[in-house]
Amino acid sequence: MRNLPIDSTQISLISSGKVMAKPEYAVLSDGSRKRVPGAQAKDLATGMPLWVLDCFVDDDEDEGRAEVVGVTVSCYERPEVSKFRPVEFVGLTATGYVRDGRVAFSFRAAGLALTQVKAA
Repeated sequence: MRNLPIDSTQISLISSGKVMAKPEYAVLSDGSRKRVPGAQAKDLATGMPLWVLDCFVDDDEDEGRAEVVGVTVSCYERPEVSKFRPVEFVGLTATGYVRDGRVAFSFRAAGLALTQVKAA
């Protein structure tokens, strides 16, 4: 599947404050997938742990409800982001796929802009 670059200057993503370790899945002999209890997925290229940041999409003022998307990033420590603040991703991409007969998108970023990380 092809990764499509997203121009992050054309979309506003607002942090929900929720960050979770991306779960690891094992492929079973019948082709189905099963979540591996207690295991965190790793980036195949770097081996770094993967995290999912939930964000609200704020791109259409006429829309009645906000959409929530999960953006996967790789980093050694859990990213700390401020709740209800804009999040700026570096290298944001979308990958389209079909699930249950419907088109869906998976979002991934190379990282967070340094200004997004909470001060300790």
